[in-house]
Amino acid sequence: IVKVEENSATLAWDTTVPAKATIEYQDLTTGGQNSIGRPTLATTHQMKIADLTLGTRYVAFVIAETVNP
Repeated sequence: IVKVEENSATLAWDTTVPAKATIEYQDLTTGGQNSIGRPTLATTHQMKIADLTLGTRYVAFVIAETVNP
């Protein structure tokens, strides 16, 4: 996590090979789930999760998908 704001959080990570990236996240209070992603292959990834609720706990999973030649 590189930045936390009132209603958002920005996550960043690197992969050793080009990959598509998805973040799946869940509101631990309501159980609501959502995801964001980028279909572009890259080794450096950064995404902002928006529309979060201040004071609410979330769990997030980063998924990196490589493309087989």
